[in-house]
Amino acid sequence: GTCTDTSICETLTNFNIEESASVPILVYPNPTTGLLHLQSEQPLQKVEVLDVTGRLVYSKTKPNKEIDLSTLPKGVYLVKIYLEQGVGVQRILKM
Repeated sequence: GTCTDTSICETLTNFNIEESASVPILVYPNPTTGLLHLQSEQPLQKVEVLDVTGRLVYSKTKPNKEIDLSTLPKGVYLVKIYLEQGVGVQRILKM
């Protein structure tokens, strides 16, 4: 069948809830204009940012507590955060 924007959003939302339920990670501000702060009790191992099609648009190993997404186009993204004991996924809106 043909996918619609709505079906993509629902799929990503469900994935987001399941993945992030067990790993407490604070990602703010959301929406963001570029600078995104990452906060977790566990050390950050890697962060990846994917667009709504699942394409990797940003990746950094051993990130600081913030990442700069100002060069990305406006839209919805998934921020995938790898910790020592799990992976958290947060959906963000880039303005």
